[in-house]
Order: sequence, then structure tokens, then C-alpha cells
Amino acid sequence: MKLIYITFISFLNFNCIASFAKSAPIINCFIATKNGETLKTQGDCYLRVSPCSTFKIALALMGFDAGMLTNQDSPKWAFKKEYEKNLPDWYTPEIGEKLGWFAEHTPTTYMSKSVIWFSHLITQRLGKEKFQAYVNKLNYGNRDVSGTTGQDDGLFMSWLETSLKISPREQVEFLEKMLMGKLNLSEEAQKKTADIMLMRNRDGSPIEWNGWRLYGKTGGGTRCTRWLVGWIEKGKEKIVFAQYIGLPEDTPELRASAPKPIDVA
Repeated sequence: MKLIYITFISFLNFNCIASFAKSAPIINCFIATKNGETLKTQGDCYLRVSPCSTFKIALALMGFDAGMLTNQDSPKWAFKKEYEKNLPDWYTPEIGEKLGWFAEHTPTTYMSKSVIWFSHLITQRLGKEKFQAYVNKLNYGNRDVSGTTGQDDGLFMSWLETSLKISPREQVEFLEKMLMGKLNLSEEAQKKTADIMLMRNRDGSPIEWNGWRLYGKTGGGTRCTRWLVGWIEKGKEKIVFAQYIGLPEDTPELRASAPKPIDVA
């Protein structure tokens, strides 16, 4: 578990957490399983919250299953200025430049760079009905992709702190099914999605410790929300996990003063 802990700690915003912990309780959960058996659970792992960018796992599955994504290096989609209009309100061109979103992106870099506009191309090409159908097939959390109330933005915002919710325990169950090829999608789509989730150091080498290699996806939002979900793998052994930390339902005050989630969006 040390590898998971070190990786999660590396992107926590302790200043954010400390500043809000004085006035609001912190929600924290860690759960790990092996072969369907719970190895460790701590905190409230049944509480449903926004998946934020961990939902890119589900979106990659949809993209591969629908045939719009072909392998880890294809297609290569280029950024267009028009994509900015659908990005979250914390986005600025300066942030896009910092995150490397203006380059061409493949399924692999989509996952590693957490490119929101790439997500939007997947959902737009699916359309509302097929997008909802996929979420239903995956039985993903509360399956609500309506988005912001009254905004008709489900294709762009439903997983980003609006309507879609999932618990850490459900995240683990979802990943367990994917690794066994038991989601209601093609086995090929499940394998290709797992392959692009290998996490790497800045020098490009895989993140590993004592022979255990880390696969996963981060996610983050306002209110100090931080996710890390995935698995560690050594030979044929796999330990699936989900770690979540965040604040309870936000207030206007918390929303206004929380930092922008540019590091893990």
C-alpha cells in the first residue's frame, strides 16, 4: 500500500485542506481489494461524490468500444480554439498552456494529461442518448449525466461536480470488473483502457516500488476534492484501490474561495 500512499500524498493540496478543515469536516476514504476480497477500508467509502476526472476511465472505455479510439497512440486529435467555450469556468488559456492541452493528444496522453476537451469530443460524438446508454450499461454510480440544473450541459459537465456521483467502493467494483473483462462492453475496449492507465514518473519511467507497478487515474475539483483510483500490479497479482479526500457539499463561500483544480483536472 506504500506506493499508493506516496502517490496520493504527492498531489494533495495541504494548504487547501488545512484552511477548510477548521470550518468543515474532511471526508476521507481509502479502500483496497484483492480478488474481490477487501484488504483494507477506512472512512466512509459508501458516500457518493463527483468522480471528476476519474470518469475519464469510463469515457475511454466508451471511446474504444464505440470505435472512435483505436489504440493507445491513435487517433491523434488536435486542439481547436472553439473547444474552450465548453471548458469549466476555472479554465484560462494560460492554464491550458501550462497543462499542455494545446498539443495533439492520443488516448494515452488524454489520460496522463487529463485533457478535458478530449473528453468532450468523445461525448459529443456519442450524443446524449448513446452517452446515457453507455453510462447505464456500465452501471456507473447514480448514472445521472444531466449536468448542471437548467443548463443542458450534461455532455460537458455532468462528471465535473454536478449531477454524476459515485462512491469509492463503487469505483473499486467498477475497476475490478474492468480488469476481469466483465463490464458490459467488448473485452478489447477494457484491455486497451487498462493499458493507457499505467502511471509514469516525469522521466517517462513507470511508477513502481518493490516490483509493484501503478495503474490509475487522478481526479480533482474545487473544495479540495482529490481522487486516486486504480490498481497496483506485480506479475499476476493485482490490488485494486480507491482513495478520496474532500469537503462535504459546498456552500457559495467554499466554492468562491477554493483553489482551481488545475493540477488534477
